[in-house]
Amino acid sequence: MVQCDKSKCCCQRAALLISGIIFTFVAVCHLWRVFSGQVIMLGDNAIPNWVSIVGIVVASIMAILNFCALKCPKCKAANPNCSSS
Repeated sequence: MVQCDKSKCCCQRAALLISGIIFTFVAVCHLWRVFSGQVIMLGDNAIPNWVSIVGIVVASIMAILNFCALKCPKCKAANPNCSSS
């Protein structure tokens, strides 16, 4: 079994938190685009709203997985004193 030192666990937990926040932000931006009716152009082509709906789903799932990984009992047991918990 691999042992985990405190600094490595805290860095991993910080990375999970930051990426979870970023994915949440991306999902909110896609949600805003869908409800505001904002048109995004790529060259002469308008990007359809279903692309943002897929973006909402994917980014939300990724954010949820990141936040769930933060609450993983195995991670907490490996490093109960990590300040980012």
